[in-house]
Amino acid sequence: MTRKVGMKRKPSNSRALLIYRKGGAMASQSFDGLNPSGNTSNKAVGSTNTHLRISPSKLNYWGTYNCLKCFTATMHGWVQPKGIFSPIFNLFDSHQKDYFSGRSSKELDQSLPDGTICEGFHVKSAPFVGDNGVTITVAGILDAVSENFDDSLTIIDFKTSASNPASLAKGYENQLSAYAFCLENPAQPEKVEPRKIETMGLCRITPERMTDTNEEIAEIMSATWIEVPWDMQRRASFFEILETICEIFEKPETAPSVDGCDWCHLRRQLGKPW
Repeated sequence: MTRKVGMKRKPSNSRALLIYRKGGAMASQSFDGLNPSGNTSNKAVGSTNTHLRISPSKLNYWGTYNCLKCFTATMHGWVQPKGIFSPIFNLFDSHQKDYFSGRSSKELDQSLPDGTICEGFHVKSAPFVGDNGVTITVAGILDAVSENFDDSLTIIDFKTSASNPASLAKGYENQLSAYAFCLENPAQPEKVEPRKIETMGLCRITPERMTDTNEEIAEIMSATWIEVPWDMQRRASFFEILETICEIFEKPETAPSVDGCDWCHLRRQLGKPW
């Protein structure tokens, strides 16, 4: 039986620790279901009603394939046409989740903490308040987690790919960081207990060869664990990205474009200011 985990309820008198930006540096503050400003709304004191909701997957390949000028344009209402994405990858993803769900984390990789791999769930963060008053809520759905025996979590994201592990880790480190941020700083800490993140990473599934079975042809797949550290350096980098999003949303003309970005060229042809 698949076990849903991760969102633990907590007593109403408990307090949580929210890590956030304050004066350009990281800080932490205990709070009772409020954002860092102490306001019961999702807005910083003295700010406008500018509140952004960001999906973790939108932060993949930040500043490289993910053009920041285009990212900013989508926040201001521009709908970027989607590329062709074969549904076969959704099928792979579903099979991978089904295969690993309920198995020991050690079956994925011996270096992982002892635990049981379980299906993912929806996560939503407490508001991040930028220096300019813009706020961001991060929300999305995890692929899977390992519910470790020491009550910590390991975040697992499945990727069907043959790419170099270092390149994959760099491309998806912000998505993983966003999940970790949501789990450590839930939107309703008075109801959902913040979780300790022991480690996080990618499960790279790579097709290796085809073979015959007694029934049908089978594709042999290899699974490689690619760890992405959730340390102070990674946390600081992620908070810098959130702060940058706040800044470029307010001043979209300052967002840099990737060299040769066709979508930026199209917007210029259409006379868009950014």
